[in-house]
Amino acid sequence: MSRFVHKFIKLPQPKSPNYKDALCKIVQKYRIDYVIPTCEEIFYLAQFRQELSQHARVFCEEAPKLISLHDKWSFYNYLCKVGLRTPATKLADQADEAWEQPHIIKPRFSRFASKVKCETKLPKTMTDDHHIVQEFINGKQICSYAFCKEGKVLAQCVYEPVLAAGKGAGILLKRISHPQAEEITARISQDFCFTGQIAFDFIEKDNNELYVIECNPRSTNGLGFLGADFVRLLSNERTVKKDNPSVLISHLAVWCYGVLQPLKTLQAHRLCVGAVDFVSFKQDPLAWLAQIPIVIWWLFKGLWYGGPTAASTVDIEFNGANFYENTCNRGNRFFG
Repeated sequence: MSRFVHKFIKLPQPKSPNYKDALCKIVQKYRIDYVIPTCEEIFYLAQFRQELSQHARVFCEEAPKLISLHDKWSFYNYLCKVGLRTPATKLADQADEAWEQPHIIKPRFSRFASKVKCETKLPKTMTDDHHIVQEFINGKQICSYAFCKEGKVLAQCVYEPVLAAGKGAGILLKRISHPQAEEITARISQDFCFTGQIAFDFIEKDNNELYVIECNPRSTNGLGFLGADFVRLLSNERTVKKDNPSVLISHLAVWCYGVLQPLKTLQAHRLCVGAVDFVSFKQDPLAWLAQIPIVIWWLFKGLWYGGPTAASTVDIEFNGANFYENTCNRGNRFFG
C-alpha cells in the first residue's frame, strides 16, 4: 500500500532454517541491488552475509562484530578498556542481591528497553550470566545515529527522545547539537572499523557528564533525520541537505501512547505540531494508512508478549542464541 513499493514478499522468521534460502532466492529472482536490514534480523542475516553478497550489496557487518557490540556485557568491557565513561556493571550471577539505591537489571541482549527493571533487589529470574546489573544514572536520555564506512562516519545525528513508547522506542524525537556524543560515536566506529548503521544510547547528568549506556549496531529511528540522504550515501553521493527534519514523530504511536502519558504528551504538543511524520502522510498517504491495521494487530498481540513494542519484534529479535560462549565474549578482538 505504498506508491514506492513494487512488491511485498513475506519471508520466514529469521530464526527459521528456511530464512536463508528464501531470502537468497528472492534477491536473485528480482535482481536486488541492496539488502538493507531494518532491525534485529541483521544478526541472522549477517551469518550468511558472504553468500548473499554474491548477488547483492549487503549493508551490514560480519556477525561476530555486530554481536560484540549488541551484547551489553561485551560492550561494557570495551568501554572500560578504552576509558569511556559508563555505569558500573556486573554480570547478574556475580552481583549483590540487594542495594540501598535502585539498580538497572536487564538482559545482555534486548531492545527498546524491553524486560528492563529498576529495582533495589535482584529478581530471582534474572540471576544468571545472561543478565547484567548496572548502576542507575539519573539524567537526560540522548541518542545518536550514524552512517559509517570502514570506521569513518559519513553522516550522523544526535537527538533527544521527547516521547517514547513505554520505556524505550522513541516516537517523538528532537534533533540536538551535541559534539561530545558525536565524538564518542566517531571514536567507537573507528575502533571497530565499522561499516553500516550504528546507534548509541547515552545518559547526560545535570553536570554535563555523558555516560555511554549501550550500542545498537543497526538501523534506529534516527535514520529518519537523514531522509533521502541515506540513499545518496548508499550510492556514494555524499550530499547532506541542510533542510533535513529537526523533529520527527510517529503520530499514530503518539495517539496510542498519549493516553498512558497525558502530561508529557501535553507538554510536547508544540513539537508535535511542527514535526515530520516518519511515514509522510502527504507524499504517501496509503502507506501511512496501512500502519493502522498493523498497530491494531500489535496491540492485540501485545496481550501475550508483554506489550505492543515487544510484540512488534518477537519474530526478528536476537537474544544471544548459542553465541554466549563462542562469540559474545570475543568482542575486544575487533578494535585496538
